[in-house]
Formats: sequence, C-alpha cells, structure tokens
Amino acid sequence: MPLVRIEFPVGSTEPYRAQVGDIVYDAMLKTLNVPNDDRFFVLTEHAKTDLIISPTYLGIQRTDKAIIIQITLNEGRSVEMKKAFYQAVADGLHQQV
Repeated sequence: MPLVRIEFPVGSTEPYRAQVGDIVYDAMLKTLNVPNDDRFFVLTEHAKTDLIISPTYLGIQRTDKAIIIQITLNEGRSVEMKKAFYQAVADGLHQQV
C-alpha cells in the first residue's frame, strides 16, 4: 500500500488538488504495478512560511505554486520503474495542469 502525501501552497483549489492527485494515481497504476483502488493520499495546504521550496535549486526555476509529492512504497520496484513513474508524473502535470 503506497502512501502519497502532496503538499500544496495555501490557496490551491479543491479541483486542482484533485487533478494533481489523479495524475499521480494514474502514473502509479501505469508504472508501479499498484492495484486498482490502492489509493491512500494525504493532500495538505501550507502557508507560504510553512512550505519552503528553493526557487532556483539546480538551476530549475520554480514559482510560489510549486508542490511537493512524497510517496512511501514497499520494496520491489526497480529503478527503471521509479524513473518511469517520475516521468509519467512530470509529463501528466505538464500536460494537464
């Protein structure tokens, strides 16, 4: 049972949070062999002072709307599966949000 935590800056809408959660869940189904309905998510909003994300770390520009996605998985997923998952999440967020 993977546990997913997604941290949002305060002011994100419920439809936006749901859409991000759907994108992450879809990527889990497609790349990590997660069973249907194995969906345990914690979606949390944080004040600007409580969600500190570097705007330029590693030369990547981030806005004040950046989010943090944390997933706890049991062992058994290969590095290739995890890379495919990360790519699927990034692509899904870029295309749909």
